[in-house]
Amino acid sequence: MRSFANADNGELYGIEIDGRYSLDFLEGISPILGGLYIAGNLAWIESEVEVGESDLGVGTNPRRELQGQSPWVANATLGYSNPSRGTEMILMFNMFGDRIVEAGVNGAPDAREQARASLDFNLKQVVFNAFEVGFKVRNIFDTKFEVSQGSLLQREFKHGRAISLSVSYEL
Repeated sequence: MRSFANADNGELYGIEIDGRYSLDFLEGISPILGGLYIAGNLAWIESEVEVGESDLGVGTNPRRELQGQSPWVANATLGYSNPSRGTEMILMFNMFGDRIVEAGVNGAPDAREQARASLDFNLKQVVFNAFEVGFKVRNIFDTKFEVSQGSLLQREFKHGRAISLSVSYEL
């Protein structure tokens, strides 16, 4: 049985560092390399919610991290952009820290999704000045989704990879 309890109050604070750097100096090697760039960000987040005794019900922890909030998130991108040719290409890496997916009940600990990494690829290309062709691959690593509760593995599975192709026309 699942139930929900709203927190009486909570705190969420953190810091994020973000940057982007053009690799246009590579244009000397080959003109096509002038559109390369790298980007990334790192966020550190502290969170805490407090569920009042009247709303706690069978919940285990009156104080805990915000459900679904990782204590850190990291992203890195290797991209290529050439507006004159209508080309955009991005390889994106993402990783996040353990996070609560289900608050514990009846004395059981919180169920936590384990940290995992993902890698995605996007390509957009304008053709014939009006069509845009897109190609995406999501979850290239196909890493396991693992949820632990205390020292026990509660469940694990793979989402699989997703591949999509799109065509759009601009009027």
